[in-house]
Amino acid sequence: MSAKVDSGYIIVEYTPKEKYEPKNGDILYLFYDGMEQIMIFNYKGTLGPKPQLEYYKYYALLCDDNSISLGSGCFGDLAESWSLATEEQKQKLFRAMKENGFRWNPELKMVENVRWRASKGEIYYYISGACIAIQTHDVGTRGDNEHWECGNYFRTGEEAKLYLEKIKNILLNREND
Repeated sequence: MSAKVDSGYIIVEYTPKEKYEPKNGDILYLFYDGMEQIMIFNYKGTLGPKPQLEYYKYYALLCDDNSISLGSGCFGDLAESWSLATEEQKQKLFRAMKENGFRWNPELKMVENVRWRASKGEIYYYISGACIAIQTHDVGTRGDNEHWECGNYFRTGEEAKLYLEKIKNILLNREND
């Protein structure tokens, strides 16, 4: 916008900004009714007869309780109120996703589950070949890596024992050929 005075008149020149249309994978922000919302945008859709209700479908949405909602939509006139998220807002979403066991893969445009792994020196559990839940520390050995890679890696002894019972049940109830 610019303004100038010409022959005693103030002339204001205004060029409206183009309406922003989010793209697949954009991270958007909205502050509405006292709540922050941050989403990874998927697509814009419409519902119903004319006038149609617009909505934004998302891959992930940061909820006010710091949980993550996956693959739903935001309805109504709020669809037009979203803006591109700042770097700080993006990091807030990514931190919450990590805390909830998810990560965003921008190349594949999908939310992925993240498997837990103990920090170096931290305790984890695995099921031994003798069908016993074993507590150990992850120190990065070949055995630690093999346990984690094949899914024989648990946060708690209770979780390891739960899966141990499932494995025993499968083995003991298999058909003998």
